[in-house]
Amino acid sequence: MPQETSDDKKAEKKASFRARLVSTLVLWFLVLGVFVSGNAVAVAATIALITILALWEWSRLWSSKADRGCLLAMVSVGTLYLIWEIISIAQDNGPAEGGEWTALIIGVVVIFTVRLRKGIDGIEAVTSVAVSLLGLVFLGLLLGGGLIKLSQLETPRGGQWFMLLVVATTKFTDMGAYLVGSAIGRNKMIPHISPGKTWEGFFGALLVSQIAVWLVRWGAGEHLAWAPQGIWLVLLGLILAVGAVVGDLAESLLKRSLAAKDSGQVLPGIGGVLDLVDSICFTAPLAWVYLRFFGIG
Repeated sequence: MPQETSDDKKAEKKASFRARLVSTLVLWFLVLGVFVSGNAVAVAATIALITILALWEWSRLWSSKADRGCLLAMVSVGTLYLIWEIISIAQDNGPAEGGEWTALIIGVVVIFTVRLRKGIDGIEAVTSVAVSLLGLVFLGLLLGGGLIKLSQLETPRGGQWFMLLVVATTKFTDMGAYLVGSAIGRNKMIPHISPGKTWEGFFGALLVSQIAVWLVRWGAGEHLAWAPQGIWLVLLGLILAVGAVVGDLAESLLKRSLAAKDSGQVLPGIGGVLDLVDSICFTAPLAWVYLRFFGIG
């Protein structure tokens, strides 16, 4: 079997970066198109679509380890919760009151009930229930619910601008960590989980997060006059950067546990939808908690 040369590796890395760049630009074009429309229902529906695709990917990743009925119940409850949120926003009621708690309670009851139909096989029953509930919380509530809550903060347009700030800072943080780590990364961060992550990339992520958070704040103008300013905006950028890195590592932990390189192949150079949104699963709810500190949201 021919050995891969350093030139082959460089060519492969360049091809991967080009594919990643194209996928990123196409996605940003679609996201910004919906954002420019300013339509609250369109924004919520886009969030819901991405979240549902992520839930399906989660169910496929775990289909050989967990009961498929439980995973289907997870996708179904998550989808119904997101539809409820869209209907509530369409009726000008904002996010559904108590929607997350309702979805969680129904999810626990339904997933356990579905699993009762089969016999006990070691810890498979516990794994099936736990994995399904984790997917519902991690994706349905933290990702979908978190972004929808952000998009509805304060004024309709102000909430959308803040959501854009969180998403843009998160993804620029990811890109900053990737570019700086690829260029000068030497010191491995957590090699047993993600061999490619370096401390140089991490500090690059912290720097790029500040550029992104201030650029979006500047572009938003008066739309974000209600949001934290000055040193508090710097702190928000740092929180989002750390949350993005931890969120990315969290998905790496899950994928390595399943011996999976990517969550899917939908996005060339990136992988699956889960590979795209993993960091936002942490940054969106963290941003909401951060605003709660200021009595917002």
